[in-house]
Amino acid sequence: MVIMNPKHRSTKRKVIFITVLIPLIPLTILLLAIISLKSATLFDARAQAARMRQLQQNPPAAKRLPDADIPDSLRLDQLRLLATHNSYRAKSDPLGIRLIALAKPAEPPLLAYRHQSLYSQLDSDIRSLELDLRPRGDRFVLAHVPLVDERSVAPDLAAALSECVLWSNHNPSHVPLIIILELKDDWGFLDPFARSWDAVALDRLDQTIRTALGDRLFTPDNLRGAADSVQDAIARQGWPELGSLRNRVLVVLHEDQRLREIYIEGNPALHGRAMFTCAAPGAADGGFAILNDPVADAARIAEYRAAGLIVRTRADAPPSTDPSGLQAALASGANIISTDYPPAYPHANGYNANLGGGRTINSLSTP
Repeated sequence: MVIMNPKHRSTKRKVIFITVLIPLIPLTILLLAIISLKSATLFDARAQAARMRQLQQNPPAAKRLPDADIPDSLRLDQLRLLATHNSYRAKSDPLGIRLIALAKPAEPPLLAYRHQSLYSQLDSDIRSLELDLRPRGDRFVLAHVPLVDERSVAPDLAAALSECVLWSNHNPSHVPLIIILELKDDWGFLDPFARSWDAVALDRLDQTIRTALGDRLFTPDNLRGAADSVQDAIARQGWPELGSLRNRVLVVLHEDQRLREIYIEGNPALHGRAMFTCAAPGAADGGFAILNDPVADAARIAEYRAAGLIVRTRADAPPSTDPSGLQAALASGANIISTDYPPAYPHANGYNANLGGGRTINSLSTP
């Protein structure tokens, strides 16, 4: 029988303890990082709910809107709006940015922008918003990248749309709001509750939009009337005049051919659908187009506009303060010009995108 020296037993226990503990250290660090990041997104949701309660109980004083200067006789496709890009995006979480830099070192500088609340953006005369949308469980969340870059001024879609309706209630007679939904499912492995976009998810999205916006929603059915399709309606009578569209909201499915095909399958005229789609001239469902490079896409923007489509382009992509991008966007004839730096909160160097004279709303005939 061998009797082990107590000191040897103690040393062996320490070795076993360290052998077990060392692999747990990175897992513990990862768990703490996840808890920290998720806590920040929960804070965002609580902050939005608190803001909504405050706005409902103590609405800001009414002000004169620049919308009043736009004649009711102007058709929707003759209207030009300044929009915000990724309108939901709050300031990046420092920990998340560090994690992003590990995978994509060139990415953090492209994320150096943030936005005010949706209500504040609308109150500063922005009339078009872009929201990145992801299915999570039985709801839809607004997040750029799951976990590592999902800080948001409006984390939940239904609440985000309700916030827009609340602003509309406080500011009657505004020109129509155009909300572009970019449906994303990249980096889904970072979110165990993420779901894929399919026909069922798109039907649920339509229902969420209808429920949240109610009679504010202007749909393809409203445009089409007795025409055979959206394009047919545009060709026959053109887009409606603003006099019939004030206080309404149009929702647009961002350009994505796979999702568009699912959305219009068996229904190219968009009967009963809540969203407009993006397509080339001649497509039955085509009403909008996303052409983000005002230089490279200049010829197509002119072609699509001539066909009556409403076109969105970008002024400063990727985040840039070179005014040449804005100048090209203005010269392109696009209806919606998206920016990361609106006049209400310009870049630190003073750069901001506007439609001339600090304006965010005007007509395409206005110099």
